[in-house]
Amino acid sequence: MLKHLLPLAFLLVGSASAQVATPPAAAASDATGWKLYRTAHLQFVTNVSDQDARMGVQVLEELRAIALAALWPNHPGASAATLNVVCPANGVDLDWTFGVSTTRFAHDAIFEDRPTPRIVIWGPPPSWSYRSGAEPHSWIFIPMKGVVWQLGRQLDPRAPPWLLLGLGENLVPFAHHEESGRVGLGEVNGSALRRYWSTRAFSIPGDLMSWDGRAESSGAVGYPAYEGAAWALVHWMSKERAADFDKFRAAIQRGTSVDAAWSGSFPDAPLDGVDATVRAYLRQPDRRLWWVEVGPLPSMQVGIRRVTGAELARLREELTQGASGSIATVR
Repeated sequence: MLKHLLPLAFLLVGSASAQVATPPAAAASDATGWKLYRTAHLQFVTNVSDQDARMGVQVLEELRAIALAALWPNHPGASAATLNVVCPANGVDLDWTFGVSTTRFAHDAIFEDRPTPRIVIWGPPPSWSYRSGAEPHSWIFIPMKGVVWQLGRQLDPRAPPWLLLGLGENLVPFAHHEESGRVGLGEVNGSALRRYWSTRAFSIPGDLMSWDGRAESSGAVGYPAYEGAAWALVHWMSKERAADFDKFRAAIQRGTSVDAAWSGSFPDAPLDGVDATVRAYLRQPDRRLWWVEVGPLPSMQVGIRRVTGAELARLREELTQGASGSIATVR
């Protein structure tokens, strides 16, 4: 995906360039069948195969690098921002191991703040992505929203939930230019666009901006409305008013309220008219990409150890507590 790595198509069949410190065979196996893979930036708990787990570590490190380069390029805390990910091999393992049914986490990935910030995605890493078809070499990476959410909670803690969700949705599809290693962002997210048009009665200032970040607060409208509207607003701001959007984000980071930051950054686009503005824009959205130089990933040392039954029990308790208010993402 990045210039110094193998082509993405090769990565997705299981190659990883990380240096791996592998413990003795006896230490790497345990009756639980679960292992913890840890780097300086990532904690990855999984029961997928070792080959798939190493691929997952590589992909998550790369998504982290893309998100940081795109959204927090000069943040002093970026190098210390971490990801916490749980990956059952399938939905049955999610249910049997943690007692959390996929009817509760109804989609392929979720990310939660309560009680511990974490991404949960089930299935081996090759199932985490697929070709978007919108641009040559374009991909959809399902975990990206959770990656942006977790990084944002650390680096942009004053950002309202809708802003982090929209930023993540806006990075889910991206193009990789193999020759230069650059990453193209700002592609129209077709899934989010469909969700936006399917919930026309949903109001950005009235519903989205008052959202508290919990999926259960969506009421009769349904959670996908938040994803669609958050993406639509962020896509409009990033494409049509990029400098004003940067000003808005900077004001939020300083602790300015959303209303004051909006009026100071978009004085000619009052909030009570933003629904009509965004709808008009999305009839002919800007499909041009903006390109980011991600830079090389540092050499990674990956530590691996078994996960004990007691640790799984503790994780089960945390996932069960967080399930009802978690953020679910869809393909």
